[in-house]
Amino acid sequence: MINPSLIKKCLLGVVCGLSVGILLSENRYSVKADTVEDYKNVLDISGNPTANFYSKNKKVSTNKYSSFSDQGAWHAYYLPKEGVSSTYGGFPGPMIIAEEYPVNLSHQISKLHIINAKTNKEFNFADAKRSFNYYPGRLNQVYKFKNLTATLDLIFTDSRTAMVRTNIQNTGKTNLSLKAYWTGDIINKLKTREKKTVNFKQQLVKGTNGVKVKFSKVRNDNYYMTTAGNQFNVVYSAPVKTSIKDDKYRVV
Repeated sequence: MINPSLIKKCLLGVVCGLSVGILLSENRYSVKADTVEDYKNVLDISGNPTANFYSKNKKVSTNKYSSFSDQGAWHAYYLPKEGVSSTYGGFPGPMIIAEEYPVNLSHQISKLHIINAKTNKEFNFADAKRSFNYYPGRLNQVYKFKNLTATLDLIFTDSRTAMVRTNIQNTGKTNLSLKAYWTGDIINKLKTREKKTVNFKQQLVKGTNGVKVKFSKVRNDNYYMTTAGNQFNVVYSAPVKTSIKDDKYRVV
Protein backbone atom coordinates (compact mmCIF):
# COMPACT_ATOMS: atom_id res chain seq x y z
CA MET A 1 0.00 0.00 0.00
CA ILE A 2 1.32 3.44 -0.87
CA ASN A 3 2.14 5.65 2.10
CA PRO A 4 1.25 9.30 1.33
CA SER A 5 3.79 10.54 3.86
CA LEU A 6 6.53 8.75 1.92
CA ILE A 7 5.56 10.60 -1.23
CA LYS A 8 5.59 13.93 0.66
CA LYS A 9 9.09 13.29 1.94
CA CYS A 10 10.34 12.45 -1.55
CA LEU A 11 8.86 15.58 -3.08
CA LEU A 12 9.60 18.23 -0.47
CA GLY A 13 13.00 19.23 -1.85
CA VAL A 14 11.76 19.35 -5.44
CA VAL A 15 8.66 21.42 -4.72
CA CYS A 16 10.45 23.89 -2.47
CA GLY A 17 13.29 24.28 -4.96
CA LEU A 18 10.92 25.10 -7.79
CA SER A 19 8.92 27.57 -5.73
CA VAL A 20 11.96 29.46 -4.45
CA GLY A 21 13.45 29.66 -7.94
CA ILE A 22 10.29 31.20 -9.37
CA LEU A 23 9.88 33.73 -6.57
CA LEU A 24 13.48 34.89 -6.73
CA SER A 25 13.44 35.37 -10.48
CA GLU A 26 10.45 37.72 -10.42
CA ASN A 27 8.99 38.64 -7.05
CA ARG A 28 6.07 40.58 -8.55
CA TYR A 29 4.28 37.31 -9.21
CA SER A 30 3.15 34.53 -6.89
CA VAL A 31 2.71 30.92 -7.87
CA LYS A 32 0.21 28.70 -6.09
CA ALA A 33 1.51 25.13 -6.01
CA ASP A 34 0.38 23.43 -2.84
CA THR A 35 0.43 19.79 -3.91
CA VAL A 36 2.19 17.48 -6.36
CA GLU A 37 -0.94 17.61 -8.53
CA ASP A 38 0.00 21.21 -9.36
CA TYR A 39 3.00 19.85 -11.29
CA LYS A 40 1.13 17.28 -13.37
CA ASN A 41 2.92 16.33 -16.60
CA VAL A 42 5.59 19.03 -16.43
CA LEU A 43 7.77 16.26 -17.90
CA ASP A 44 6.92 13.92 -20.76
CA ILE A 45 7.66 10.43 -19.42
CA SER A 46 5.72 8.48 -22.05
CA GLY A 47 7.57 5.81 -23.99
CA ASN A 48 7.43 2.63 -26.02
CA PRO A 49 10.70 0.92 -25.07
CA THR A 50 12.34 -1.44 -27.57
CA ALA A 51 15.81 -2.73 -28.35
CA ASN A 52 16.41 0.57 -30.20
CA PHE A 53 17.25 2.64 -27.13
CA TYR A 54 18.90 5.71 -28.60
CA SER A 55 17.41 8.71 -30.38
CA LYS A 56 17.50 8.72 -34.18
CA ASN A 57 18.99 12.21 -34.03
CA LYS A 58 22.63 11.52 -34.95
CA LYS A 59 23.74 14.98 -33.82
CA VAL A 60 23.16 14.17 -30.16
CA SER A 61 23.85 11.12 -28.02
CA THR A 62 20.67 10.78 -26.01
CA ASN A 63 17.93 8.36 -25.07
CA LYS A 64 14.90 8.01 -27.33
CA TYR A 65 12.50 8.57 -24.38
CA SER A 66 12.76 10.22 -20.98
CA SER A 67 12.04 7.94 -18.02
CA PHE A 68 11.10 8.32 -14.35
CA SER A 69 13.37 7.28 -11.49
CA ASP A 70 13.57 8.36 -7.84
CA GLN A 71 15.42 7.76 -4.57
CA GLY A 72 18.72 7.26 -6.41
CA ALA A 73 17.56 4.07 -8.13
CA TRP A 74 19.46 2.69 -11.11
CA HIS A 75 16.29 1.69 -12.93
CA ALA A 76 13.43 3.77 -14.30
CA TYR A 77 9.98 3.48 -15.88
CA TYR A 78 7.86 5.15 -18.55
CA LEU A 79 4.21 6.06 -18.86
CA PRO A 80 2.25 4.32 -21.64
CA LYS A 81 2.50 5.96 -25.04
CA GLU A 82 -0.90 7.25 -26.14
CA GLY A 83 -1.95 5.47 -29.31
CA VAL A 84 0.36 2.49 -28.70
CA SER A 85 -2.01 0.01 -27.09
CA SER A 86 0.74 -2.53 -26.38
CA THR A 87 2.04 -0.15 -23.69
CA TYR A 88 -1.31 0.02 -21.86
CA GLY A 89 -2.01 -1.83 -18.62
CA GLY A 90 1.34 -1.35 -16.91
CA PHE A 91 4.40 0.85 -16.75
CA PRO A 92 6.65 0.29 -19.78
CA GLY A 93 10.22 -0.63 -18.98
CA PRO A 94 12.17 -0.61 -16.86
CA MET A 95 15.22 1.10 -18.21
CA ILE A 96 18.25 -0.11 -16.26
CA ILE A 97 21.79 1.14 -15.87
CA ALA A 98 24.16 -1.64 -16.95
CA GLU A 99 27.01 -0.38 -14.73
CA GLU A 100 27.56 2.62 -17.01
CA TYR A 101 25.11 2.36 -19.88
CA PRO A 102 21.31 2.76 -19.94
CA VAL A 103 19.35 0.05 -21.77
CA ASN A 104 15.74 -1.13 -21.83
CA LEU A 105 15.32 -4.33 -19.84
CA SER A 106 11.71 -4.93 -20.91
CA HIS A 107 8.90 -3.70 -23.12
CA GLN A 108 6.77 -4.04 -19.99
CA ILE A 109 7.96 -6.08 -17.02
CA SER A 110 4.46 -6.38 -15.47
CA LYS A 111 1.26 -5.87 -17.45
CA LEU A 112 -2.21 -6.24 -15.92
CA HIS A 113 -4.98 -8.25 -17.60
CA ILE A 114 -8.56 -8.16 -16.26
CA ILE A 115 -11.10 -10.83 -17.24
CA ASN A 116 -14.88 -10.81 -16.75
CA ALA A 117 -15.26 -14.22 -15.09
CA LYS A 118 -18.87 -14.56 -16.24
CA THR A 119 -18.27 -13.91 -19.95
CA ASN A 120 -14.57 -14.86 -19.96
CA LYS A 121 -13.85 -11.70 -21.98
CA GLU A 122 -10.85 -9.51 -21.29
CA PHE A 123 -11.25 -5.79 -20.68
CA ASN A 124 -9.41 -4.06 -23.53
CA PHE A 125 -7.55 -1.03 -22.17
CA ALA A 126 -7.65 0.52 -25.65
CA ASP A 127 -11.45 0.76 -25.31
CA ALA A 128 -11.35 2.62 -21.99
CA LYS A 129 -11.37 6.33 -21.33
CA ARG A 130 -7.81 6.66 -20.08
CA SER A 131 -5.34 9.13 -18.64
CA PHE A 132 -1.58 8.87 -18.12
CA ASN A 133 -0.03 11.32 -15.67
CA TYR A 134 3.38 12.12 -14.28
CA TYR A 135 3.62 13.81 -10.88
CA PRO A 136 6.85 14.54 -9.00
CA GLY A 137 7.56 11.22 -7.29
CA ARG A 138 4.70 9.24 -8.87
CA LEU A 139 3.43 7.80 -12.14
CA ASN A 140 -0.32 7.30 -12.53
CA GLN A 141 -2.64 5.76 -15.10
CA VAL A 142 -6.43 5.40 -15.02
CA TYR A 143 -8.72 3.32 -17.26
CA LYS A 144 -12.46 4.00 -17.08
CA PHE A 145 -14.86 1.45 -18.54
CA LYS A 146 -18.66 1.54 -18.38
CA ASN A 147 -18.80 -0.43 -15.14
CA LEU A 148 -15.19 -0.60 -13.95
CA THR A 149 -12.24 1.70 -13.23
CA ALA A 150 -8.66 0.46 -12.97
CA THR A 151 -6.02 2.73 -11.42
CA LEU A 152 -2.28 2.04 -11.32
CA ASP A 153 0.29 4.07 -9.38
CA LEU A 154 4.06 3.64 -9.28
CA ILE A 155 6.47 5.09 -6.73
CA PHE A 156 10.01 4.28 -5.61
CA THR A 157 10.26 3.22 -1.96
CA ASP A 158 14.06 3.14 -1.87
CA SER A 159 17.10 3.08 -4.18
CA ARG A 160 16.39 -0.51 -5.26
CA THR A 161 12.62 -0.86 -5.15
CA ALA A 162 9.69 0.47 -7.17
CA MET A 163 6.18 -0.34 -5.95
CA VAL A 164 3.03 -0.52 -8.07
CA ARG A 165 -0.42 -0.27 -6.50
CA THR A 166 -3.35 -1.57 -8.54
CA ASN A 167 -6.90 -0.58 -7.62
CA ILE A 168 -9.91 -2.05 -9.46
CA GLN A 169 -13.28 -0.48 -8.65
CA ASN A 170 -16.74 -1.63 -9.66
CA THR A 171 -18.51 1.56 -10.75
CA GLY A 172 -21.66 -0.17 -11.99
CA LYS A 173 -24.88 -1.09 -10.19
CA THR A 174 -24.47 -4.87 -10.37
CA ASN A 175 -21.88 -7.23 -8.94
CA LEU A 176 -18.86 -8.10 -11.04
CA SER A 177 -16.91 -11.33 -10.90
CA LEU A 178 -13.37 -10.76 -12.13
CA LYS A 179 -10.15 -12.65 -12.72
CA ALA A 180 -6.73 -11.10 -13.18
CA TYR A 181 -3.32 -12.15 -14.41
CA TRP A 182 -0.07 -10.40 -15.30
CA THR A 183 2.42 -10.84 -18.12
CA GLY A 184 5.91 -9.53 -18.76
CA ASP A 185 8.98 -9.97 -20.91
CA ILE A 186 12.63 -9.12 -21.37
CA ILE A 187 14.04 -7.57 -24.55
CA ASN A 188 17.43 -9.23 -24.05
CA LYS A 189 19.32 -7.19 -26.63
CA LEU A 190 20.30 -3.72 -27.78
CA LYS A 191 20.34 -2.35 -31.31
CA THR A 192 23.23 0.09 -31.59
CA ARG A 193 23.41 3.18 -33.80
CA GLU A 194 25.86 1.26 -35.94
CA LYS A 195 23.04 -1.28 -36.53
CA LYS A 196 24.85 -3.94 -34.55
CA THR A 197 23.18 -6.17 -31.95
CA VAL A 198 24.44 -6.56 -28.38
CA ASN A 199 23.02 -9.72 -26.79
CA PHE A 200 22.39 -9.44 -23.04
CA LYS A 201 22.25 -13.22 -22.32
CA GLN A 202 19.55 -12.72 -19.68
CA GLN A 203 17.23 -15.45 -18.44
CA LEU A 204 13.80 -15.51 -16.77
CA VAL A 205 13.46 -17.88 -13.82
CA LYS A 206 10.74 -18.43 -11.24
CA GLY A 207 11.01 -16.45 -8.03
CA THR A 208 9.14 -16.22 -4.76
CA ASN A 209 5.69 -14.91 -5.72
CA GLY A 210 6.91 -13.79 -9.12
CA VAL A 211 9.84 -13.98 -11.49
CA LYS A 212 13.53 -13.10 -11.61
CA VAL A 213 15.74 -11.82 -14.40
CA LYS A 214 19.14 -13.45 -14.09
CA PHE A 215 22.09 -11.75 -15.77
CA SER A 216 25.23 -13.17 -17.31
CA LYS A 217 28.74 -11.77 -17.48
CA VAL A 218 28.81 -9.46 -20.49
CA ARG A 219 31.61 -6.88 -20.75
CA ASN A 220 30.86 -4.71 -23.77
CA ASP A 221 32.66 -1.53 -22.76
CA ASN A 222 30.80 0.56 -25.34
CA TYR A 223 27.17 -0.35 -24.61
CA TYR A 224 26.49 -2.88 -21.84
CA MET A 225 28.27 -4.38 -18.84
CA THR A 226 26.87 -6.82 -16.28
CA THR A 227 28.07 -9.69 -14.10
CA ALA A 228 26.53 -13.03 -13.26
CA GLY A 229 25.72 -11.81 -9.75
CA ASN A 230 23.19 -9.23 -10.97
CA GLN A 231 19.48 -9.91 -10.62
CA PHE A 232 16.14 -8.12 -11.14
CA ASN A 233 13.15 -9.35 -9.10
CA VAL A 234 9.44 -8.94 -9.85
CA VAL A 235 7.48 -9.78 -6.70
CA TYR A 236 3.68 -9.82 -6.36
CA SER A 237 1.97 -9.11 -3.04
CA ALA A 238 0.03 -12.40 -2.98
CA PRO A 239 0.97 -15.98 -3.87
CA VAL A 240 1.02 -16.52 -7.65
CA LYS A 241 1.74 -19.33 -10.09
CA THR A 242 4.44 -18.44 -12.60
CA SER A 243 4.88 -19.89 -16.07
CA ILE A 244 7.80 -18.98 -18.34
CA LYS A 245 8.37 -19.45 -22.05
CA ASP A 246 11.61 -18.12 -23.51
CA ASP A 247 11.73 -14.36 -22.78
CA LYS A 248 8.11 -14.06 -21.60
CA TYR A 249 6.29 -14.94 -18.41
CA ARG A 250 2.77 -15.05 -16.97
CA VAL A 251 1.55 -15.13 -13.36
CA VAL A 252 -1.96 -15.97 -12.10
